[in-house]
Order: sequence, then C-alpha cells, then structure tokens
Amino acid sequence: MSDEPAPVTALSHVRPTEKPKRAPRRRKDDDALEQEQLTDDEINAPGRKWYFVHTYSGHENKVRSAIKATVEQMDAKDKVHHVVVPTEDEIEIKEGQRRTVKRKLYPGYVLVQIETNEEGGIPRIDDESWHLIKETPKVMGFIGGTRERPLPIKDSEADVILRRVQEGVDKPKPKVLFEPGELVRVCDGPFNDFN
Repeated sequence: MSDEPAPVTALSHVRPTEKPKRAPRRRKDDDALEQEQLTDDEINAPGRKWYFVHTYSGHENKVRSAIKATVEQMDAKDKVHHVVVPTEDEIEIKEGQRRTVKRKLYPGYVLVQIETNEEGGIPRIDDESWHLIKETPKVMGFIGGTRERPLPIKDSEADVILRRVQEGVDKPKPKVLFEPGELVRVCDGPFNDFN
C-alpha cells in the first residue's frame, strides 16, 4: 500500500453501509390543509357575511389556495377576508395504528367571508368580489340566492360551523374502523351486553 491519500470525489463522504438520508414526506396540499384560527370578532365582524361556494369535490383546498392567491394578486383583502375549508380532525385506528386525519365536514364546499353592502335590507356582495370568486378555476358557483345575487348563510349557522371546525382542531374525535368478523360489545340501547 502506498501512503498516497485517496482521491476526493463528490461521493467521498458516502459510505456503502450508510443509508441515504431521505427528506421527510410532505403531502402536496399540506400548506392548504392548515386552517386559519379565527377569533369571535373575525367570525362575526360587522359588514362581512359568510357564503358557501360550491366546488368540484376533492378540489376544496386547491380552490381555497386559488382564491387566496387571486385576492393577494388583485389586492382585494378588504373585500374577501377569509377562506375556510370546514374540516375536523379525527383519530383513526386502523390495524392497531393510530393516526390523525382531517375529514371534510362539507365535501365540495368552501366557506368564504366577503364584505357586503345592504340593498333594501338584503346583504349583497359587489360585482368585483362576485367575479373574483366565480371565475376561480373549479368553482361551480355560490349556494343560496340567485345565480347573479348570492345570499349569505345566517350568522348563527356560520358560527356553529366555524366553532365545530375549531373544536375538531382542539380535540380530535376518535373514529374506530371495525373489520368484518371482529368481536364487538354493545354497551347501550336495547341490545345492551350483547357480543
């Protein structure tokens, strides 16, 4: 053997016994799944109403991201305030593995808080806000009212939905999936103590 140092290459630091380090896996929509934490003042702000927007099923997070990007690009933050995909966390136990999953409360729908004006006692959104939402890809339209003049949901309904979303984040509900043939015990009702 000679005393010459081994040549240095781009892979000199990699040893054959070492496993290559893998980057942590991220879902494509991880950023879109992060929900805004809204305060009571933001939920019930005067002059703003919540509207349900109908989207292609499975594209709610893409629509949310697209609306937020359009609002940012058009500098319309004073017209469209919040975009929420109503979800709740569930603890799913499958094959003995415990994991937290997000479940959409209303698949195919997104809640949007928009600045409104009163016209004859009826809350209305302006044409710019209407076009901003309606022209977003994968949006089918607003729920309620007419095609050109959507109506918001009641403040009490919005409050219930957004509180449920908040509770789902704070305290996930357990969801147990049973396999066919698995033994279960009934604890309540007319079949109490049955296996």
